This record gives sequence, C-alpha cells and structure tokens, in this order.
Amino acid sequence: MHFFEIVSNTFPDDQIFIFEQTTPLYSHLKEIYPNLIGAEFLGHAVPLGTYDHRGIRNEDGRSLSFPDNHFRAILSFDVFEHIFDHRKALAECYRVLAPGGCMLFTVPFNPHSTTHVERALELSTGEIRHILPPEYHGDPLSGDGILCFRHFGWKLLEDLRRAGFTDAHAAIFHSEAMGYYTNQIIFYCQK
Repeated sequence: MHFFEIVSNTFPDDQIFIFEQTTPLYSHLKEIYPNLIGAEFLGHAVPLGTYDHRGIRNEDGRSLSFPDNHFRAILSFDVFEHIFDHRKALAECYRVLAPGGCMLFTVPFNPHSTTHVERALELSTGEIRHILPPEYHGDPLSGDGILCFRHFGWKLLEDLRRAGFTDAHAAIFHSEAMGYYTNQIIFYCQK
C-alpha cells in the first residue's frame, strides 16, 4: 500500500476498484477510500454486478459490469493467475479505468522467464485440462482453493501494452526498515 500511495495520485473520494471484498485489506482501504468497490467471483449463480445474500458483489474479471472510464485506480493482488483468459481481463481493466488512472497488481511471477508457464487450460466445453499438476491457492470464500492457470513471465508487460496500457512497469523493492524482506514484484500500469 505504500507503493500505491506513492504512485497512484489518488484522493479519498476517488472511485477505486479492488478484486477482493472479504479481506482485511479491503476493510482497511474502505475506511480510507469510501468509494472503493470490492468484488469476488461468485460464479454464475449470482448475476454479475449484483450482490449475494452476504453483501458480496459478483464480478468476473473477463466481463466487468462497470461503465467505461469509471475508476481512478484498480488493485488486484494474486487474482489474474486464476482467470483463464487473463488478457481479456487486462483489457477489461483498461476499459473501466479512467484516462490517467493506474492499475497496481501482483501475480505469481518468475523474473527468470520471458514466457508464462501455463499450468491448465479451460476448454470450450468449460472443462479444465491440466498441463502440469494442479496448483490451488487460498480462497477467502471457502477452504477449497482456487485453481492457478499460470505463473507469469516478462511477457506480462507485453500483454499489458497490448491491452492498451501505455505505461507498464515492474517494481522490485526491499526494505529492512519497512519490514519488506522479500524482493516483492509489483506491476504498475497507467491508462
């Protein structure tokens, strides 16, 4: 969040979207940014852009329900690897981001690879074909875990530019003073 505050040029009344709604981070950000909208992918039982009985908004990254040029910023932390067509999701983020707005996100990333490692495919029938042994990550809504379709490589910067982003960067930082002991990579792009 330190990085977001430095690069985003956002204000408390700005429209911000985050690809999560049931986490402590969402709750913290909602106190700072009252116009923050969070969402989870709830599947097809709840119409996109609506809320379930718990008050959780359903959004599919490949088909966001928001109007064009709506958000000043978009945040996503380890979500795009769970979306089979991540390129379509990046294009959707570009569409709903206002001119001059930014997107900041993290994904499983191999800094030694130019290409993505595809772990699974979604067939036209909706079935999943595993290329590598299935990998599941934590799911804030259930204990089942969420399938990881890929680990990203540097091709991600090209994917961002093809989605329309004119400014795309990978930021790597480490700070003992701030308690950042890993070389976390955060992607930042601007419309």
